[in-house]
Amino acid sequence: MALETSVRLKTLKGWRGLLLANLNRIPQRYYSQLVLDDFSYEDQKKLCESEVTIIGCGGLGAPLAVYLVASGVGKINLIDFDVVEERNLHRQVFFKESDIGKKKVEALKDYLINLDREVEVNIYPVKSSEIDFKKINSNLVFDLSLIHI
Repeated sequence: MALETSVRLKTLKGWRGLLLANLNRIPQRYYSQLVLDDFSYEDQKKLCESEVTIIGCGGLGAPLAVYLVASGVGKINLIDFDVVEERNLHRQVFFKESDIGKKKVEALKDYLINLDREVEVNIYPVKSSEIDFKKINSNLVFDLSLIHI
C-alpha cells in the first residue's frame, strides 16, 4: 500500500510530492491545524500542493513566508532584489548578522529550507518589474514590496 501510494504521488511537482508519499507526516507535523473543526486532512493536502509568490522579502514578506511554510504551503516563490543590511536586523527578524551582504531571497530560502526541508523555494533576486508572471503558476501572489512615494 505505501509503495503504491508513493508511486502515485511522485507525479506531483517538486519535493512536496515526496512529502505526501509519507502520509504519516501530515498528521504528525500539522496536528494543530487538523484538529480545527473546519480544516480537514484533504485541506492540508491541498495546502501542501499549493504555490504562493511573495514580492518583497523584508519586514512583512519574510514573516509571511515563514508562516506559510510552517503551515504547509508546498512551494514558495520569493522575489526581491535587495540585500540584507545591518540596519534591517532589528525589524527583519529572520535575518542574522551572518546574512549581511547576502541577497534577501537567498538568506530567506536558507531559513525556510531549515524550517521544512520538503518545501520547494524558488528565488528571483530581481525587481518584480523584471518578472514574467505568466511563467509563475501561483495560487496566490502577495506584493509586500516597499513603495517609494
